[in-house]
Amino acid sequence: MVGGGETRGDELQAVHEAWSEYWDDDSDSGEALTNGTHAARLRGYWFGVFQTEFDAGDRSLRLLDAACGTGVVARIARQTAEARGMGGLELFLTDFSEPALASAVLKPELSHASCAAADARSLPFADESMDMVVSQFGLEYAGVGGFESAIRLVAPGGRLACVVHKEGGAIANECAGNLTVLSQVDSSGLIEAFLNLFTAIRESAPEPDVQAFAQVAGACGQRINTVLATAMPGAAREHVSQLLRDMQTVMDRIGNYSVAEVRDWAEAQAANIAAYRLRMESMVASAQSEAGLRTITDSLARHGYDSITVAEFPIEDGVFPIAWTLDARRAGA
Repeated sequence: MVGGGETRGDELQAVHEAWSEYWDDDSDSGEALTNGTHAARLRGYWFGVFQTEFDAGDRSLRLLDAACGTGVVARIARQTAEARGMGGLELFLTDFSEPALASAVLKPELSHASCAAADARSLPFADESMDMVVSQFGLEYAGVGGFESAIRLVAPGGRLACVVHKEGGAIANECAGNLTVLSQVDSSGLIEAFLNLFTAIRESAPEPDVQAFAQVAGACGQRINTVLATAMPGAAREHVSQLLRDMQTVMDRIGNYSVAEVRDWAEAQAANIAAYRLRMESMVASAQSEAGLRTITDSLARHGYDSITVAEFPIEDGVFPIAWTLDARRAGA
């Protein structure tokens, strides 16, 4: 399980690298959020959260966006503060991915934010040093330890607000569907079979060898097409469909490419699929059950939070939820 404290160091490093590669492409919404309605609804949620906290004037408020990715939530905080005439908002950003943070501070709203690359389980700030700690689809990747780390940072009277992947929710289910498709590509040997066939043809291998490679590649392609025909809509289905189309284009124009060029391309595609699969595995593993949320709320209560609300977050009223919202205020001020 990624982020739950049981993952081996080498496995965790592989996941970190997979996400860093993703953030290095300046991705804002996440592969699971292929429906733009999700992002719009989440944006509305955060505007509501910040509007209840931000007052006009220069009152100082220290806000940490933990496991921030490219700082989507922190940017909404800055926009809300400016809209309400609040001048004293101080932003802090943390993520284990340095590419994510580098992308975040390129955004105008975050150009003056303080950044620290850090595992969410060891946030590098003093206890009770933040007025608000927020996170969207972030802390759960570090397991309960990520929430414990964030909980200690909130000052008396301060607020912790998180959007958390929900086990069995719409996004988690989409990630699971993506994972099924990607795992089938990995296990089918599709990319290796394609490369073997291309190489055999370009290097004028004996016809029986070419036919044998063609049979294997055809079987792999048929298997993946069957998977795609029954797969739920999602980014992975589109990704793999495009991969098949690109492979067909290469074969249709086989004389235009060298073996070295196609080998490099195929290896890059295999690496992309492997990294994508790791990201989906970590998203599915991080999704929280009701029991998992109870563990977190019990910790909040032990640390003196006296206003704790957990709710399902639907994309619209009456529709299957995509996440949990966790909102808590620490007693005292």
